[in-house]
Amino acid sequence: MDITLLPDGHPVTLTWTTTAIDEYSRTFTLGELREAVNALRGQPGPPYDPEITEDLFWLCESWLADYEDDGGSLIDFTREITDNTDISLPVLPVHTVTIAGPERHDGEKPYTYCLHAADLADARALALAHHIEQQELADDWYTGGTCEPDAIVIEGEWDTFEGAPTWPADLPGRAWHDLREDPDLLTRAYTPAGAR
Repeated sequence: MDITLLPDGHPVTLTWTTTAIDEYSRTFTLGELREAVNALRGQPGPPYDPEITEDLFWLCESWLADYEDDGGSLIDFTREITDNTDISLPVLPVHTVTIAGPERHDGEKPYTYCLHAADLADARALALAHHIEQQELADDWYTGGTCEPDAIVIEGEWDTFEGAPTWPADLPGRAWHDLREDPDLLTRAYTPAGAR
């Protein structure tokens, strides 16, 4: 599946109105809008925040005033974005990935995760990284230093596959972790692999 994201230089046209019933329209780059939204919502966060569509309202308070014909008025207008170029992210497919950590050596069951990713290979990488972080497997508990994590992806038709699990209907007693709405994993899934 192609989930090519729009580049920062992609033109985005915003149209907005003020309470004075003035209408304005201007084309910005996606990078300009992303930078402005991130600054206004006060999230230093990662330099690459892929989803800003729902946060364009932050620009209405004062940022858009600088692009109005008179360069912004001293009068406090209420602004509303009435139209914009579609910059929504593509919908990523769902995958199920099963990860076994060092607990497998003691006979404990592996963890099964359901998450969004571009493809199954990316889902494996995201689930493995998430499991290692959550279970603190990159840290040596005895020395406090870093170590090679003891975690593997379990392959098989009931373990790692495209789609969401149908359990417990098909496999009573088997549980899984739903990470489809996890904001950190969604950001990682939409971030190009080279920028992670």
